[in-house]
Amino acid sequence: ERLPGNVLLTEPEWLDMATDLASATGKRAVVLTEPVFGNAVLRARTDPDGVAFLMHTSGTTGLPKQVWVRESALSHRAEVNGELLALRPDSRFATAALFHHVAAIGSIAVALANGAALVMFPAFNVPAWQALEAAAPTHTVLVVSVIEALLRADALALPSLAVIGYGASPIHPDTLRRVLTVLPDVD
Repeated sequence: ERLPGNVLLTEPEWLDMATDLASATGKRAVVLTEPVFGNAVLRARTDPDGVAFLMHTSGTTGLPKQVWVRESALSHRAEVNGELLALRPDSRFATAALFHHVAAIGSIAVALANGAALVMFPAFNVPAWQALEAAAPTHTVLVVSVIEALLRADALALPSLAVIGYGASPIHPDTLRRVLTVLPDVD
């Protein structure tokens, strides 16, 4: 209800949910049947106070809200995290984080800013992770619970992985030791 605008865009498979949400919030649900792309040429922004993207929080610590991510903050994040993850133009970055969450959109922006290719998959599960082997990702950032699930399934190792980052919570030392045992040559 707090979002501006009167239209709620949805993909066909989410129409029932979108219709209910639109009805409850006084908006109109519109189905996107094909991807929508503009025809403008993308140019790098040079205004450090300019908005790079808008994301919405989940409301973990209060009501959900809009967060305007500024070019300067994104630039610093891309520089620091790109260095920490050793992202380069020949890197292939995989993420299954929810795209609207900072873990995904922030990491996607960092990867792109460092020239890395993106290896995207829509939802995490062990078979989907294992299927990534064909795309040969070199880098990923995972939440600790996903690392633990992959370790339990003996599925963490992908031959192409060079760097794994983690976040969202501290990692237990025993979990980290298991990762280092399974992937001794992965940073």
